[in-house]
Amino acid sequence: ILDIYHSIFLVPYNLGTFSVGLEDIELKRLRTPLPPLETWSADPHRTLRVIRFLGHGFQLHPDVDQALRSPNILKMLYQVSRERVFTELQKIFSAPQHLTAVDTLVSSNLHTFVFDAPGNRGTCCQNINSGFY
Repeated sequence: ILDIYHSIFLVPYNLGTFSVGLEDIELKRLRTPLPPLETWSADPHRTLRVIRFLGHGFQLHPDVDQALRSPNILKMLYQVSRERVFTELQKIFSAPQHLTAVDTLVSSNLHTFVFDAPGNRGTCCQNINSGFY
């Protein structure tokens, strides 16, 4: 199970002390091994995986929560193919606690990317944050 967590970079590890973030696993807390924006810049798709894991009862480390709300995330996400977004969205809605994941999509403003048509660059959901939703 540790390999799964490490492969998606959600649990920290420190090779110097051989710590593998067992406390985070026990607490079902999502954290990145490096600062979140640095970790996600290599593969922005990981931000959607974080949202998906919220639907399975995981909690965000405060650093991850703060990074999800960064405007830089939206810029990075436009590198992710629509097919990958659709696949993650299916997994998010299939999760047992999918409403928690969807709430985080909206509160972090990531919904403006996820539900956007290709080429709109975040203009589709402007009314959601202005009280329409």
